[in-house]
Amino acid sequence: MLESAPVGRSFHTVMEGSMGIIRDHIPPFEFSVDVAVVGAGACGLTAALAARDAGREVLVLERDARPWGSTSMSLGAVCGVGTAAQRAAGIEDDPQSFYDDVMAKTEGRADPALTRLIARESGPTLDWLTGHHAVPLLLDFKWTGLGHSRPRLHIPPGRNGEELLGLLQNACGRAGAEIMTEARVTDLYADADDRVLGLRIERPGGVVEHLGCGAVVLATCGFGGNHAMVAANIPEMANAKYFGHEGNQGDGILWGQALGAAVGDMTAYQGLGTLADPQQIVVPHPLLIEGGFLANAEGRRFTHELANISGMCVPVLAQPGGIAWVVFDGRRHDACVVHSVEQRQLVEVGALRRGDTWAELEQACRVPASAARLAG
Repeated sequence: MLESAPVGRSFHTVMEGSMGIIRDHIPPFEFSVDVAVVGAGACGLTAALAARDAGREVLVLERDARPWGSTSMSLGAVCGVGTAAQRAAGIEDDPQSFYDDVMAKTEGRADPALTRLIARESGPTLDWLTGHHAVPLLLDFKWTGLGHSRPRLHIPPGRNGEELLGLLQNACGRAGAEIMTEARVTDLYADADDRVLGLRIERPGGVVEHLGCGAVVLATCGFGGNHAMVAANIPEMANAKYFGHEGNQGDGILWGQALGAAVGDMTAYQGLGTLADPQQIVVPHPLLIEGGFLANAEGRRFTHELANISGMCVPVLAQPGGIAWVVFDGRRHDACVVHSVEQRQLVEVGALRRGDTWAELEQACRVPASAARLAG
């Protein structure tokens, strides 16, 4: 049996109020902590755990009613080099190999110092999360390749970001790192030397609180939900639809710039190209990695599916109507359903089209009757 799912990938925008740095008329702080973390995604919660391990009092501030954000919308996979999980699987890996792979994949455009830092610290960090904070991260073999010379992705048992976020929240609870939800940070208070002294927080019902802090960690993700920032930095995506957390307004970037920080790689984005339309569910990429392919509305294969998975939206959007079909067989579907929440969701909402022959699949997908073209 052959199966397929229609996909498209683009950007949608939401604007929110401006935020800033307040240096004058700093109010008394109702309470203070050693470290304030803005954003309760994987980045913020991991930072909170590190601060707690250093003996610091930590408060994580989350704008939503519950932590969600980009982490929950992701696969929940993290790269790690030289981890205990790799060693247990007999895989030899080292920071230099990771560095070489990244620089080759990015054609030398990645920041060398940052790449070496990630290569050196990623493995110990994942082992620390797994061993010290009971956040299970299993070595994944479904994403082998794609620029990596060795399996490096580590993923929670349920293979989704929502589970990863739940595991990190539980770890914070055990470690004593407090999380305050429905706490929208609107401004930072800073002195003349740009040292952050505290934060202004808006709570439900119009309540405003002022929190003092010895240090602040800005873990607010990117700016995909901020139309003005997308238009200014990624003009080719200015009019596209955004599939991501609408709270990604670039707050941390804007605060950092207001405090005199430099920015880099602002033109970078991830556009996977396999968002089912109109169901708004990502079609799992192992289907393509393990032999599926993309065909446009004319039944033609138009690209090498593994050449640049993170930028696949560009060739997809260039097709007639800006759409494509992910085509795969029943064997790959059955294997994917076992490990993929998204594939099960696609089945539940009736997003898949099926056919026992190429002709039946072409008819179900309403593409021209030409098995040779659909087969690529």
